[in-house]
Amino acid sequence: LGGGLVLNSSLYLGRTGNAAAVGSMPAPGREGVSQLIHLASIYQLERRVERQGGDPSAIWLKPDAWPDFGPLLQQWLDEAAPALAYAIVSAISVIDVGAIVIDGAMPASVRQTLCLLTAAELEKLDRRGLSDVRVLPGAIGSNARAVGAAALPLIKNFARDRDVLFKEAVAEG
Repeated sequence: LGGGLVLNSSLYLGRTGNAAAVGSMPAPGREGVSQLIHLASIYQLERRVERQGGDPSAIWLKPDAWPDFGPLLQQWLDEAAPALAYAIVSAISVIDVGAIVIDGAMPASVRQTLCLLTAAELEKLDRRGLSDVRVLPGAIGSNARAVGAAALPLIKNFARDRDVLFKEAVAEG
């Protein structure tokens, strides 16, 4: 579970490059407060499938077309959404952003469902004094991990224009 923080159309890396290390954020779960990565990571779905004797390899081999994981997927979504909502409230209490984008190596339908459930959980939390925030599905999908892990550090260290990923595409005439 990774993250990135975009402020004023620029990737904000923070003092040490760890800005938006959302996986490390605290979030409440069934067994008390834990790190978000232990509650909302796709790895948690993989562990559930494995514990039930299923083959979780399709999660990673076919990230855009998962088989029907049935109630295991719903259980993961039901745990991930409130944890993500809690993390969002924590984040927006520090930085007033207009949107939170949820993306990752999962089918678009799962990503959309996770966004809807997270937004619904967000409505249940006390957000007095905070501005509204939209929860949106991302469009990178299964490439999100590679972009975050490889491309962004390359851009940070070697690109002349560090904001190149966040500029609107301009059609050549």
